[in-house]
Amino acid sequence: MWGACGALFLVVMLLGSMLPPTDFDVREYHLQAPKEFYLAGRVGFLAHNVYANMPAATEMLSLLSMNCSIASWISPLTGGVPSIISLKILRVCLCSG
Repeated sequence: MWGACGALFLVVMLLGSMLPPTDFDVREYHLQAPKEFYLAGRVGFLAHNVYANMPAATEMLSLLSMNCSIASWISPLTGGVPSIISLKILRVCLCSG
């Protein structure tokens, strides 16, 4: 029972993570900062974006998925590390229950 509930929760979260970003916060900080770090080739100070000067785990996961993707234009929300991690967790839940 708990495995099925957990699997359902993960499926809903996975599908929700594939929605396009619409909020200002997401487009300005969570996606723009990793993109600029990727293009610069390093994580550093961005004078023009005050929100990017405190990168957290979410931004670093997006940056990791940009570095690991086959093409740099693939969005981290459509083919990146967070989706892969969710699928692996879902597989473990389904196989263990």
